[in-house]
Formats: sequence, C-alpha cells, structure tokens
Amino acid sequence: MATSYGVYLENKGYTARATVIVDKQGSVQYSVMANGERNISELLAECQKVNG
Repeated sequence: MATSYGVYLENKGYTARATVIVDKQGSVQYSVMANGERNISELLAECQKVNG
C-alpha cells in the first residue's frame, strides 16, 4: 500500500508518515506527507469534501 500511495522511502527502507484519504470507490482524494503534527481542521475539511 505504501508504495502504491507513494510514501514508501525505498532508499531508507521505511514508510514516511503520511495521511491518505480514499473515497468509497478506492480512489485517493487527498494525500499529504506529515512533517510533525497534522492539521486536524484541514483533514476534517478534506474528509467532508469526500463525503459530500
């Protein structure tokens, strides 16, 4: 999954910390690499967009 979502760091051998929001059809609607804390308000807004 991490490779499919582009968050696996092959040269380092681990997965980057990321948030991926996938819709009911299985399509990625939002993806962001996390640098420290996540912005919860931003994630909520993105989830609301996906849910309509």
